[in-house]
Amino acid sequence: MINHRPARWFLERTNVGVYRVARSAKRLFKQKCEEYGLRKKVIALNTPTRWNSTYKLLHDAIAYRDVLTDMYNESRATDGQFITNNHWSLAKIVLDVFETFDNATHIFSYVYEPNIHMVILECIKIIYTIKQTSLANPSAAVKRLLDNMKVKWCVYFTEFPHIYAIAAILDPGVILEGLTYL
Repeated sequence: MINHRPARWFLERTNVGVYRVARSAKRLFKQKCEEYGLRKKVIALNTPTRWNSTYKLLHDAIAYRDVLTDMYNESRATDGQFITNNHWSLAKIVLDVFETFDNATHIFSYVYEPNIHMVILECIKIIYTIKQTSLANPSAAVKRLLDNMKVKWCVYFTEFPHIYAIAAILDPGVILEGLTYL
């Protein structure tokens, strides 16, 4: 499960899992979907052992933000805790960063295509996305989240074997696209 405070708070607060199991919540979810002209969908759950499950959950939740916001705000009307546009903005920022990781995961997992030259480019894209998002966002919570991600990423991907660099240099596509991130 994601341990970064803003994203964890969002996941706990919306409690999307409730809408998948409780019958009354399922009915209400279906009604709200019809109200907003959306197809009912099973929203992905967050799994502690898979970071991309958080990406999938946020992706689905943002698509159904109006439905989830209404359901949550109606259920919490008595205690005054509501989901606002600021919460959804934070979720979108996290989703955008995780999208870069998701794209890289697909490239890293090619089985039948030589892709070592693409690994360097994807690693550069991830660091670039983290840095640009951090610079563009004034939120201290988002900056802490991104700093933690950057530290963890750099532990594994700061030193590359020289052969990776040679493979990247020989690929003109990597050179042209990679220059935009440097």
